[in-house]
Amino acid sequence: MSAPAPRSSSAPTARAARCGPSWAPGTGFTGSTYETAFALVDARIEGFLPPDQALYYQSPAGALVIVALPDGVFRFFSSLAPGEQVSVEKMQQIVDERGPQGVRITEPVWESVFRVHARHANDFQLGRVFIAGDAAHVHSPAGGQGLNTGLQDAHNLAWKIAAVVRGEAPSDLLLTYGPERAAVAERVVRDTDIQTRAWMVREPAKVALRDAAFRLVGRTGLFSRTYAPVMAGRRLAYPPVRPTQVPGGHTACQSLPGVRPVVRVGAVFPRELAVPHRIAGPAADPSRWTLLAVCRDGAPDWRRELSALVADRPQVRMADIAAGTARGLTGCRRQGYYLIRPDGHVAAHGHAQDVDRLRSELTTLLGDPAPQDPEPARGE
Repeated sequence: MSAPAPRSSSAPTARAARCGPSWAPGTGFTGSTYETAFALVDARIEGFLPPDQALYYQSPAGALVIVALPDGVFRFFSSLAPGEQVSVEKMQQIVDERGPQGVRITEPVWESVFRVHARHANDFQLGRVFIAGDAAHVHSPAGGQGLNTGLQDAHNLAWKIAAVVRGEAPSDLLLTYGPERAAVAERVVRDTDIQTRAWMVREPAKVALRDAAFRLVGRTGLFSRTYAPVMAGRRLAYPPVRPTQVPGGHTACQSLPGVRPVVRVGAVFPRELAVPHRIAGPAADPSRWTLLAVCRDGAPDWRRELSALVADRPQVRMADIAAGTARGLTGCRRQGYYLIRPDGHVAAHGHAQDVDRLRSELTTLLGDPAPQDPEPARGE
């Protein structure tokens, strides 16, 4: 979420885990540091606060965030005026001025003042070294996205390294980690920066506009429907980089965003379909790809054609779904396929006429198929 303020005006250096006693590669750390300091107090309380919610309070004096932690502890997080220091008394004053009534801070377990940065590494891969988590991006805790983003870095990288080490994919697969995760980090840093600056506005007109926006999303449920999936990483998508990842020709399922739900290449496959088909959830194999056949009227021939395409690729499992069932959540009504990565993102999508595209994608992503053992000659 945060890191110490840099000692000079030059950009600090992101460092990866050391591979030796005094060796660590470096890369630029692009971004800025907020002038405002923030106070944090973790404490037990007298009074009532919901044990399963994060509460946001806005006022012309600044923001106050209260987050429930385990064991009856609550985190109080607020901006500080220049020169102010954190203390229980100061945080209690902020709670009385900006937050819920009847809440008293009684047993502090942690106090801290910190500066917030909005930065990301220029490079997420340096040769054989990969950068992830706080070494790759630091930003405001607004929205609570830091932990999710770091874990998704690790998830993106882990299955790729495992596939290469097991010989199930070419080493070029590792080159996709940096571009994919750098784009995500840039967006998260930008989004949290916008939220944090909204917390700190002082001009009356901007305060009124911000507060009106918060009231609107609170009353209409827009937050849970639109931004909560963003916070959870469910809206992340890695844009396609090859024509063979998408259907050939003009297709409605890739050209009508916003008109109906559309699962685009690079997006996470819908959980409502992924869990029952063991693409996600406790029954999923975290190391295997899934080729999901979308079938109309059963279409056993179509499923057999796709099954034959991956018969010599043990890292790919087959599944099938009726086109009518898929349509409501994917936006595609045609017979076709989804090639889904071990991390649940759609690697490629196509229709019945796109088998050659799928074959090309499988070769690009997983290499040439394993050679089949020759049949023994008669009499052997």
